[in-house]
Amino acid sequence: MKIEKYYELSWYDIAINKLKELVPDGKGKVVYDIGAGNNILKERVEQHGAEWIGFDYIPRQDFIHKWNIETESIDRTDSPDVIFFLEVIEHLHNPGFAIKHISEAAKKGTHIIITTPNPFWSINRIKFFILGFFPNFTEEDMNNNHHVFTVWPYVLEKLLKENGFKIKDTYTLMCKASFPKFTINPIFFVKIAYYLVRKFIETIDKKSIGQSYGVVAEKV
Repeated sequence: MKIEKYYELSWYDIAINKLKELVPDGKGKVVYDIGAGNNILKERVEQHGAEWIGFDYIPRQDFIHKWNIETESIDRTDSPDVIFFLEVIEHLHNPGFAIKHISEAAKKGTHIIITTPNPFWSINRIKFFILGFFPNFTEEDMNNNHHVFTVWPYVLEKLLKENGFKIKDTYTLMCKASFPKFTINPIFFVKIAYYLVRKFIETIDKKSIGQSYGVVAEKV
């Protein structure tokens, strides 16, 4: 999977932007939001004219449907045109089963928009080199945030292809290296050095730019 584009956008903003690209006229379209949480995207999807249907393992609102995507399929008549799957897959013990069950709910032409922490992020690389562990995937992070699956892009690509999806677009998101704000403090020079190392890594490897990465795939 080749990742070279970067957006200084949140997961939510990129999902809405991609929705508008995929279905410029949202009227009559159905969007599944898997891992809907606090239904942050509901209003924005409906403003685009589409129907938002939220799912979660433990729904936080009465209008969000319960769906354990790791263990069960779902039988609905309102097949989705677009599926949001944002910052969810890294929390799953059985991501392959999850993609399989999502694929079963999709129809030909359904697009899925996925985002997940980027293991190639420049900060991850530096901290791994110095400390010997990846941020976002430490034992502490597992216990606090339930990050149990490191989503390497080539693994995600394999899971999608094996379940009938073809990748159409890839990109990274948020938190590229930026020059530190000047302060009268010796630590400022350490920050400059840190910035330069990050900038070097991001220059030679585009997929290291960004805290998360995203994939748009189509059911074929």
